[in-house]
Parts: sequence; structure tokens; C-alpha cells
Amino acid sequence: MIFNLGVRTARRIGAASVLTVGTATYMVLTRERRELMREWVRPLHEALHQPLGLAEQTDPRRYLHVPKNFTDDDAQIRIDLPTRLGLSRDMVADLITQKLALQGVTFSWHPEGRKPYVLVKKTRKPPAISLFKDPKTRELVAKAKESAPIIGFGAGGRIVSVDLDAESPHILVNASTGGNEILGRQLRMHVLLVAQSATARALGGPEVREQFSTRILARYSVNAWRMLAPEVHPALKSTKHAGRAQVVTGGSATETQVLFCTEPEAHEWAHRQDGSGRTAAPRHPRTAGPARAPQTRPARLLPGRPLERPRPAARRRRPHPGRRRARRPGDVADGSGTW
Repeated sequence: MIFNLGVRTARRIGAASVLTVGTATYMVLTRERRELMREWVRPLHEALHQPLGLAEQTDPRRYLHVPKNFTDDDAQIRIDLPTRLGLSRDMVADLITQKLALQGVTFSWHPEGRKPYVLVKKTRKPPAISLFKDPKTRELVAKAKESAPIIGFGAGGRIVSVDLDAESPHILVNASTGGNEILGRQLRMHVLLVAQSATARALGGPEVREQFSTRILARYSVNAWRMLAPEVHPALKSTKHAGRAQVVTGGSATETQVLFCTEPEAHEWAHRQDGSGRTAAPRHPRTAGPARAPQTRPARLLPGRPLERPRPAARRRRPHPGRRRARRPGDVADGSGTW
């Protein structure tokens, strides 16, 4: 009876745990779907339903097939079209690009058959990964100006960098994990701030946040984009591609694959490379010099007091030759009356 009761209790706990995990997963997926519909699909429907000759009450999911990860490199967007398109293809393509904030995409039109459609794919995209250990990448980094370090590579391998002296002396990085680091060179200071949620309260006020004219956002939320890059509208959909970020400067955003550098590679580059990229001369360890005599403290003259002389070092007292010392365990008498 006791054994059966324990088994039943364990089964109930297991069922409750599975139900809790399933509910949490469902809520996350539902929240992502609601955000997709609210931020991108419905605004696209509001812009396309009239040109396509559809009623405003039409469910957007009937003809707008937009996946949750529609900004990924291998994602595809399909939009069903009427048999007779009243507007030009260029106008429809512009509306789709603007409302979904797409970059580097191409449109494949399929008017044949009873169900015509247009397929949207990303063709001009950054590299899948940018490794610092690549010899070509290291050469480009070495040739870059000291004031314009390379952040990564954009579509077609285009170098993405920021001039810290001329364009943006301070950079804000908003990512899933963060920390703060201040970099300085001589009298000019460049601030690199890394934060998970760079709110005005966390930074000390909105005025501080406005000092960062270049902002790098990776795996961001819609609220974070509206807070840090409100000048770029609509908000660009975040991607979970490792190392992919949006570099926002001058009112425009550039999709960038940032450089990936391991800690040993960064340590080696920082210690063995000078500003021009050439190998710096190795630092020789300091050798111990000759022993120096201990220095005594100089005399001090205090107000209202005589001159203080340095005190000599305390000398070790030697025992008097005729004085007997106390007997210790293990001593043996030598016949002289002493131990």
C-alpha cells in the first residue's frame, strides 16, 4: 500500500512538471507569434490589402506566410497574389521591403497557375562566420587605422568599421550578456559600453545614452530597438544567428557579422602587435641588480620640537660570559660546573 502510494505520488509530480514545462513553452511560442503578427504581419497587411484587391477584414495569415525567423539567412517569405495584379511589381516589392525592414533580398515572381505567388529570399548577406584567425582577416585588421577598428563584415564581405575620431568617439553594445570596459589612449578617451538592457536609468539618464552615436545591437527585443535606435523605423527583426548584429550609425542600420576572437588570440594580438600590426619587440625580463644598503629615514623637524634623529637598528644582546644560563632539557654536565 505504501509502495503504491509512493508510485502514484511520483507519477503525479512528473505529470505536473511536464505540464508546467509544456505551458511555459507554449506561452513563449505564443508570445513570439503575437509579436510577429503585431509588429510585422499586420502592418504589411494594412499596406498590401488594398493594392492586392483584398478586403481589410481578410485574415493576413491566409496569404502572408511570414516565418518567425524571416530575417535568417535561409528564411523564405511567401506572399500569395491575386490572379490579376493591379499594381506594378516594383511597388509591391517596395511595400514588402519597407514593412518588413528587409535587407539584401530578391523577389521571385510566379504568376503562372491558379495560385500565383512571390517568393522573397535573402541573397546579399554577410558571411556566416568571421574568424579572427583567418590570415586575410588578420591582415585587414592590421592594416586598419588605429582610430577606425574593424567591427565585422557586411553583405558581400564589405568591411564595417567606425572611425572613433571623426564619426563616433563612443560605442554602445546591447547584447544578451554584457559588462563595462573603458578604453583610453593618451588624452583621448573612447568609451565602449556593453549592456544587456541599456535603459536610461541604468546609464544615469537619457543624456548619457545620447553620447553613443554608434550602437551595436545583437539578439535584441523590439522594445530595446525602439529605445536605442528609434530613428530606424520599422524595427529590424532580430536573428539568432551567432555573431550577427546590427550596427546603427547615422540613422541607418548595417547587418554585420562581427569578428570572432578567442581569448588566447586576443591576448597574443594585444601583446605581440603594435599599432601598425607589425610584431613588436619582445620584452626582456628585468634582471636583479646589486644589493643595496638599507636606507635610513632622514631627520624630521617638527614645529616646537627638537630635531629628531633616526633611531639606530636594535642590536642583538649577547649573554655575559660569567653568567650561567638556565638549564634546558637535553643538556649534559661537562664537569666544569656548567651545563
